[in-house]
Amino acid sequence: MIWHLLVRQRKVKFDNQWLKMALQKITGLIDLPVKEVAIVFVSDRTITRVNKMFTGRNRSTDVLSFRTGASLADLFISVETAARQAKSYGQTLEEELLYLILHGLLHLKGFSDYLPQDYARMKNIQDKIMVKIENLLQLQPSERKGKK
Repeated sequence: MIWHLLVRQRKVKFDNQWLKMALQKITGLIDLPVKEVAIVFVSDRTITRVNKMFTGRNRSTDVLSFRTGASLADLFISVETAARQAKSYGQTLEEELLYLILHGLLHLKGFSDYLPQDYARMKNIQDKIMVKIENLLQLQPSERKGKK
């Protein structure tokens, strides 16, 4: 798997080296339908524009995922939203960014979270993968009650 981390916002700082290390752990834990993923870290303002352009929803969100070719995909993540969520869930910004990356990757695999039962199934899978990554990185698992 080839990962491209593109930081396109300046407001919130984070450790992208830690994320690169964590992403290497994902490769063996999730079978992705693509071989290359660009993860674009943006502001709330930018993700609102992207959301409106591609989904018609004129609002901010935490993560958007798109297949851009047979073996390519893009994830857009609002770092501002991730920072608020990290604070709310009592975890680091990097952990929340990783959690959102997993969420976007599961969407690329075809998972949906629009219906309550789909949301519960997707969250369960996402949480299990996150715990495996945290164990591989020797981190303490974070509390994820009510987490998307």
